[in-house]
Order: sequence, then C-alpha cells, then structure tokens
Amino acid sequence: MILTALSEWNATGGIPVTVSPAPRADSAPREHTASFLQLDHLRAATANQAAGQPYRAFIGGLTRIDQPLDRDALAAAVTGFSATHENTRTFFEERDGSYTRLVHPPEGIATTLRDGDAVASADAARHITEHLAAQCVPWSAPGCAFGAIDHGGSFTLYYGADHALTDGISHGLALSELAQRYLAHAADAAFTFPTELAQPHTAYTLRETEAAHRFATDPDLQQRWSGIFALGDWRIPRFPLDLGLAPGETAPVRIVTHHLLDDAGATAFEQACASHGARPSGAIFAVLALAEHQLTGSTTSFGLTVLSTRAPEHALSQGWFCNFVPVAFPLPADPTFAALLPRAQDSFNTAKDLAPTPVHAVLARFIAEGRLAPPTSTPQMVNYLDTRRMPGARTEAHRNGLIFTGEGRTSNANMWLVRTEDGLFLSSQTPSAPRAQEVLAGYFDSVREIMGSIARTGDYHASVQ
Repeated sequence: MILTALSEWNATGGIPVTVSPAPRADSAPREHTASFLQLDHLRAATANQAAGQPYRAFIGGLTRIDQPLDRDALAAAVTGFSATHENTRTFFEERDGSYTRLVHPPEGIATTLRDGDAVASADAARHITEHLAAQCVPWSAPGCAFGAIDHGGSFTLYYGADHALTDGISHGLALSELAQRYLAHAADAAFTFPTELAQPHTAYTLRETEAAHRFATDPDLQQRWSGIFALGDWRIPRFPLDLGLAPGETAPVRIVTHHLLDDAGATAFEQACASHGARPSGAIFAVLALAEHQLTGSTTSFGLTVLSTRAPEHALSQGWFCNFVPVAFPLPADPTFAALLPRAQDSFNTAKDLAPTPVHAVLARFIAEGRLAPPTSTPQMVNYLDTRRMPGARTEAHRNGLIFTGEGRTSNANMWLVRTEDGLFLSSQTPSAPRAQEVLAGYFDSVREIMGSIARTGDYHASVQ
C-alpha cells in the first residue's frame, strides 16, 4: 500500500458502480460534540466555501480485486461497513458560530447500487475524483463515497471521505476491511469483525475534552509544551526554505512522490537507527534537520509531527484519531546523523508523551497569553507510517492499495514518509508554483542523498552548501 497522487494509479476502464449508504427520510440523527481537529477543519471549510474556492478536502483509497465483481456482495460489504462505523453516517451543522456533529443510527441507513456508463482507462481517475469531490463534504450524510469500476474479470474498489471523518490510517484499515467483507459475502462465507476494537468516535472526543481540561490546570504540562515552542522561537512550524510565495499566498497542490530507498536500503537504514537505540519514526527528523542545515545553515530543527492517538478500543475504528505535536531540538556544532539521532529520537519521544493533549487547546492558551501569534496558514507537518504493520498487510487488497488526497491549494510541503514492502517513499503535497518546485527539487534531492548515505555507511556528515 502506498500514499501518492491518484494520477500514479495504473487505471483501467470499465463500468462504474456507485454504492450509496444514505439516510432514510425518517432517520433521526443524534447530536454529539465535534473534536478539536474537526472544528478546525470545518472552520476552514466554511471559509473556503465563503471565498468561492473549490472544496476537495477528502481522503481517498482504492485497491484492485482480481475476480469478477459480485454487485450483491459489494452492496452487502458497504452496508456492513456503514453499520459498524459511525463516520459513514455522520454530518455537521453550523450553529451559532460553532459546529455540531450529527450521527444517524445504523438502522436509519439504506444502501442503493447503480451502474453508470462505461469509462475509458484515461477517464477512470477523473471519474473517481469527481465522485469523491461531489459526495465527500461535511455538511450532509453520508460525507463519504463508495464505488467500483468493473473491468470484467476484476474490479477496482474505492472509498473516500471528507477529512473530518477519516485519516490516513483509517483509510488503510478501511480498504482492507471492505475487501475482506466483500470476499466473505462473495464466497457466501461468514464474516466476523471485532467491534470491541472499533468503538465510535464519540468516546474519543469526550476523552480529548478531558485532556484539554487537564492541560488548563497542569502547570508542569504547560511548561513542557512551552519549552518546545520556545525552541522554535514561538512560531508555527513552516517549511524551512523560501518557496517563493508571499505570506498568506497559496498555490494549487502538486503531489510528488520519491522512492528514497528500496527494501534493502530501507532495512539498512532501520538497522543504522537501531544501532543507536532509535527508530525510523524519530530518525526521519534527524534526516530532515541535516537537509535543512545543509541548505540554510540552521542550528535548530523545529517541525511538526502527526501522531496517532488511538486507544485500544479504537484500533480498528474509522475517524480522525490523531494530534499534531512539535518536534524541536538544537543541532550540534558539527552535525552528523549519528550525533543528531539521540536528540531527534528524544524529541520525538517527548512529542509522543504530549500527544494526548489536543494541540488546539495548547495553541489557544499560548495565543491568549500573547506568547504565540495566531496562525495565518496551516502548519508544515511530517508523518511516518509503516504500512507493513497495518492489519491486513499481507492481503492482496493491501498490496494493491493506494491512498490519495483531494488536491486543493497549499503554501507548505507536508510530507508523508511511508515504509512499504518495496522500501521507503516520500510523498508531499507541494505548491505547483515554478519557484516552489525548483526549491523543493533540491530539498528532496538532499533528503535522498542523506538517506542513501546512511543506508550505505550508517552515517552522514552535513556541510552547509
């Protein structure tokens, strides 16, 4: 399974099939509290809508199943998936300047299936994008979309949802679960799913609110967070190089993917990390700090990581279960990977310790205190994901899986470093502006050079260019 642009899909045409689990007319949704991330996302969506800009804040995923499509089995798989996961029955309403999350009950959903006109291979990706862009919005249920493209002897299964309802891990889990449900129904076999590990998002939101209250009354916790922001000079993490965009300016997204290391190289990189008592999830921040130092001469690394905040009962749940935490550390006078790795790993470990505290509660306090300026754009973030460790990783659906995002606008270059059975990949949502692309090409070349050296020799010595 990889994370990349939908344009990287080796598309095959066929008959498009739309599967719609929609609320019945008499269904009565229940009100719930929205999470901090959901509220932030919805405010941005409202502003986007008011500005008349196209809205494509969805995450999508697809996989190929190498057997003829059984439409009844597909409808049954989607119906079971929707009954299990409340995100597929969720929408939001704006009320008095805030937002309420509403969830339809499983029995309030009816699934319909419809065939469309055949699409050519060249048009298959556009068909999926248009379907997801039209359906995956937070203001009506379902804010997600299911479908297939019937190729005859095989088919492509796809699923998308507004980002308020999903995250990257959820989507990887969803593809595997949908495929397993489908295969069981197609074979007229029993399908069992551990619902105790897929509890509703509602419990997560309540726990998050409690964590925000703890932060408000815990001076020691506040000090740990303030120490990180102080290292970053009390600013929101941004991409470390000038991408040629004015403050507040954005450009259309261009997703780029780099195959940094093959499987043997990625294994060697992991062994180099382990020899220093570190893990790749922390080591990537040492690599990025070395690249930044080479290109800018910086002496402090200040970034933002995405961390899963799933409790055991949410291990297989669908929703947005993550938090953003800064990772900050000073560089030694003569930085090498070996010297920097303990600092990077310690800083990442600190971020993991702080992850239960919603970053939005932290930002609100520091902004109110005047220590942090209100953010004027989304921050720069970095995420590491090892898809080999995901449930269903050894299945055909997982091996054929591709996760992609809607392509809107950006001023940063958010990065996903993804370990698969084929090696280590870097995917980034980049601004398509020419100057930005020129700068980023040099930056990604530097990251690849550093990774390659570590895989070959176990170390890398950075020198300012």
